Amino acid sequence: MLTKFTYSTAAYGQAVIEPTREGRWRVLLGGQDLGHFRSPRSAFIAFTTGSVLAHTRCPDTSRIGLPMSLCGWTRIKVSLDPTPPHPPRERLISNHHYSLR
Repeated sequence: MLTKFTYSTAAYGQAVIEPTREGRWRVLLGGQDLGHFRSPRSAFIAFTTGSVLAHTRCPDTSRIGLPMSLCGWTRIKVSLDPTPPHPPRERLISNHHYSLR
């Protein structure tokens, strides 16, 4: 299990630092992807210093009031296990009516 970090901002929605299946850490603000980083710490530093991709409504994430430590963020345990395969599809077998002669 890995940890996803979230923080709710008044103006831009959820700030998120979450693991990816590729072993990187994605930074999101209000659902918009602002970049991928090698560790949660590097993602956090980039987020709080404004060193991420520009958000459409927020050009500088260093000014949105993010806590200066991950201790102020909500931690959520997440699993990146592959989803179980879908159950086998049921095959529709047509019901032909044969007349008996």
